[in-house]
Amino acid sequence: MPTPLPIQPPNGRLGVLTPGMGAVATTFYSGVLAVRQRRAIPIGSLTQMGHIRLGKRTDNRNPLIKELVPLADLDDIVFGGWDPILPFAPFTLIPGIIWFLLKIAFFFFVFSWVKATVPRYRYDQLMRLGWKVFLPISLAWVVITAGVLVTFDLLPVKG
Repeated sequence: MPTPLPIQPPNGRLGVLTPGMGAVATTFYSGVLAVRQRRAIPIGSLTQMGHIRLGKRTDNRNPLIKELVPLADLDDIVFGGWDPILPFAPFTLIPGIIWFLLKIAFFFFVFSWVKATVPRYRYDQLMRLGWKVFLPISLAWVVITAGVLVTFDLLPVKG
């Protein structure tokens, strides 16, 4: 059996940028903040509370998933929707809610702009584009990638 590769523990922070405040983002924010303030436990979170069985049932080895797989801790998640784009004055003088509304307006403008400028395709045009353009490009990319990996001896080494 090959020796297992060592998994490095996570370090640093996990940045989450959500410019929109929909139901999923709001639930995510409130859940993480409640766990951070010790007002709740992450019930229903498979990565935080779920166990995995190792070995036989009689071995009684049931570590948490977060102890087995290096995941970001809930205290290491940083929400960045209301942070300024640059961390120095005069950007830091603008309140967070203004930054948040500016980012929402920017993304709304970009999405609206793209939707207005990209032509609408009919179903037959989409199918032709997929079969005659994207499929050949994808297959060529697979062949090129395989060729580069074999030519320059970059294939992963087994155990």
